[in-house]
Amino acid sequence: MTNSKKLPAMQFYPGDWRKDPGVQALDYYERGVWWEMCCLMFESDDRGKLMLNGLKMPDEALAKLLGLDNQKCKQIITTLVNYGVAKVEPDTGIIFSKRMVRDEDIRVKRQEAGKMGGNPALLNQTGKQNTTTGVKQKSTPSSSVSSSEHKPPLPPLPGLNAKAWNDYTAYRRAGKMRKLKPGSVEKLQRWLIAQGDEAVQTMIIEQSVRNGWTGLFELKNDGEKNGSRQQDNRSRARRVSDELDRIAREADEREMGSGPV
Repeated sequence: MTNSKKLPAMQFYPGDWRKDPGVQALDYYERGVWWEMCCLMFESDDRGKLMLNGLKMPDEALAKLLGLDNQKCKQIITTLVNYGVAKVEPDTGIIFSKRMVRDEDIRVKRQEAGKMGGNPALLNQTGKQNTTTGVKQKSTPSSSVSSSEHKPPLPPLPGLNAKAWNDYTAYRRAGKMRKLKPGSVEKLQRWLIAQGDEAVQTMIIEQSVRNGWTGLFELKNDGEKNGSRQQDNRSRARRVSDELDRIAREADEREMGSGPV
């Protein structure tokens, strides 16, 4: 891989450095030498590999660049290879950093995909995948941003006024408000259900929309708060009245039917 562009900085993650068992097995002097070697590999024509003019860097040249004598340099390199910190190409004998080579390969692929108008997130998608399937990018330890999976929306909880809730989510989207996390959605839905029936839920949501509020709150107007309950009471009263009228009519009919012919 040709390093056609000099980058101003290289990726370095202290957490990965501290958690690498091979690196942590080195003494401080050996870690310092490895860090200097990483800097040389980053500036190499083939990023991630210790090369000089396109060829394997001679041991004498490496020792000179690191400020070491040949014997000490060979001892440290042997330790780095034995601990799995440094890798060696079997055919060429070139020393390289597996992590740096991999990161550079990913960087170049993303760059090329961007030039062609492609989406770098689709690099790992194979031709066998259905185009309608959501793509998941496998995160690597070097990823600074965790990838999010495309998940279907959670079904509404029992007792929730689904229409009113959909109106609320549409209102939030239209206002470009922060997207609710799944855990927050469930908590908010449970709270809304606990406030009352579907009519109460509708009034709570209408209250937020009317006032331009981001969240949901208890009804501020006592009349609104009790409106649904009063409506239910009136409905029950009408049903009771209708039932009494029906019973009275049936009693009148029986009485009229039992008289002399």
